[in-house]
Amino acid sequence: MLSYSIRPADKNDAEVVSKLGRTTFLAAHEASTPKEDMEQYLELKFSIAAVEKELADSNNVFQLLYSNEKPAGYSKIIYNSPCSFLPENPDISKMERLYISKEFYDKKLGYKLFAHNKELCLRNNQTGIWLTVWVENDRAVAFYDRLGFKIIGEVMFKVGSQQSPNYVMWLEF
Repeated sequence: MLSYSIRPADKNDAEVVSKLGRTTFLAAHEASTPKEDMEQYLELKFSIAAVEKELADSNNVFQLLYSNEKPAGYSKIIYNSPCSFLPENPDISKMERLYISKEFYDKKLGYKLFAHNKELCLRNNQTGIWLTVWVENDRAVAFYDRLGFKIIGEVMFKVGSQQSPNYVMWLEF
C-alpha cells in the first residue's frame, strides 16, 4: 500500500525542495522552452540559494509530500494574495506551485497535497485559491478542472526569451 505524509518545509529542506522543483518543473515544461532558457530559469528559481530565500520568507507556505518516506512532491501557497482578475478580494491565496514527481503520477497524491493546502487556507480564513497553469499542460489543466477550478483569464509566463500563455484559474470555497 502506498503511504504518504505531508509536512511543512523549513530552511533545512532547501536541498529537497530545490531538487523537486528542478525535476518537476523540467518534466512539465521541458518541451516548451529552449534548453539555455530553461537552465537559466532553473538556476534563478530552483538553486538552493533561491529556495533558501523563499523558505525564509514568512509569506510563503511550503509543504513537502512524501510517499513511503521518499520525497514525492511539494507545494507553495501565499495567503492573502490578491489576483487582478478577482478585484476587491484580499482574503484569497495564490497556489504558486503544486508539483508531483513523475514517478508518483496516477497515485492520487496530487489530490492529497491539494486537499491539505485547501484545509490550510480554510484555517487561515481564506475564501478561495487562484493559480496559473500553462495552457498546453493538459494534464494539470484537467487536474485543476476536476478539483472545481474555473478559468478566469490568461497571462503570459516568461522563461528566458520564451513567453508562454498561462491560464489563471480560480476556486472559491
